[in-house]
Amino acid sequence: MNAELDVVIVGGGIGGLAVGALAARRGLSTVVVERAHAPGGRAATTVRDGFHMNLGGHALYRGGPAERVLRNLGVEWTGGAPPTRAIAVIGDEVHLYPMGATSLLRTGLFGARAKLEFGRLLARLPGMDLEPLVSVSLAAWLGAEVRDPRVRAAVETLVRLSTYAHAPDRLSAGAGLAQLRAAANPGVLYVDGGWQTLVAGLEAAVRAARCGLSTNATVESVAPTATGWVVRDSEGGERMAGAVVLAVGPTAAARMVQGPAKAMLEAWAAACVPARAACLDVGLRELPRPDATFALGLDRALYFSVHSRTARLAPRGGAMIHAMKYLAPGDDANPREVTRELEDWIEKLQPGWRDLVVARRAMPDMVASHDIARVGATGSARPGPAVPLAQGLFVVGDWVGGEGMLADGTLASAEVTATLLEGVTTSIRAAE
Repeated sequence: MNAELDVVIVGGGIGGLAVGALAARRGLSTVVVERAHAPGGRAATTVRDGFHMNLGGHALYRGGPAERVLRNLGVEWTGGAPPTRAIAVIGDEVHLYPMGATSLLRTGLFGARAKLEFGRLLARLPGMDLEPLVSVSLAAWLGAEVRDPRVRAAVETLVRLSTYAHAPDRLSAGAGLAQLRAAANPGVLYVDGGWQTLVAGLEAAVRAARCGLSTNATVESVAPTATGWVVRDSEGGERMAGAVVLAVGPTAAARMVQGPAKAMLEAWAAACVPARAACLDVGLRELPRPDATFALGLDRALYFSVHSRTARLAPRGGAMIHAMKYLAPGDDANPREVTRELEDWIEKLQPGWRDLVVARRAMPDMVASHDIARVGATGSARPGPAVPLAQGLFVVGDWVGGEGMLADGTLASAEVTATLLEGVTTSIRAAE
């Protein structure tokens, strides 16, 4: 049976949309299949009473693979950088977070020796050779390099902020410090209108490239045939394709695939260590304390940021707040308890906020990334995009490929996959 399509892409998040547009631009007949009523996945933004609510705190890394792919596809956006003034909270103490030379001199977080150690370490970071540290855990590196416990906590907090990974004993020091370096320069951006701006731009690129987009379609199985793949949905429909791209998480990919590749996908899924977070997003009529817009916990893995301080995400005078608790691997957070902890965290920074709530959403266990940059599983050691033992089967996502993490990893793997698809489909056509 000959293929009806060159490519079927399962999953309409930013990775699936990007690879769909890129493949269709190359002349491949392509369709993106998404189970939800609209594309976007974890990049979707909900608008409530004028507040643009991302699924937890989102920031776009400047100058990285994500920006490169988005620009190539003609996606446009505006936004603003996070506030440069930050608050550090440790126990009952509240200090100025040392984000630069001036704040380092002024903060009461460190004593004189600790300030010197912290300053020297950050000064070294831009020129450090990180390759030898790829196979070393962040915890081991900090233990060997940093003497002061508060300095260790402060550095670990910054790496956690930039990677979403609360697993210093399993996170690669080289990968984590590289991400921290990118967060510092060129930096990150909060996107005006939320990440739905990027989703809309990618959807427009999909349609401009004449790539199909099918929503409300749940894929049940992906199975090999003599000439390609058959993709079956929950309604009994079938699509025949020369190649299939699974732009989904590793567990979902392993569940739906049949044939010899299934065992490989199951092994990949079992090895992944997801970065998870409990999130509380709130829209306020106004901020009780306009000066407290960005805070990090040092002894607790907590995050607070008023994204509307620099991006258009709220009505005039309003404030869009994202609060998070980064969850360690194996954490089984009680939804009520972790939400209460985040409410108390916001209260510490914005006393009286509950009386000003217009919109709110609690998500006690969100997947920020399907796999952290694990020691021994970074760069070229990460799986895919091509799946062994399965010609024409590819994976795309934040757990795939040799470049970037988070959205950067997703869109970098989409870019590589689109190039590989062109070669595979050419071979299949020649054989038919």
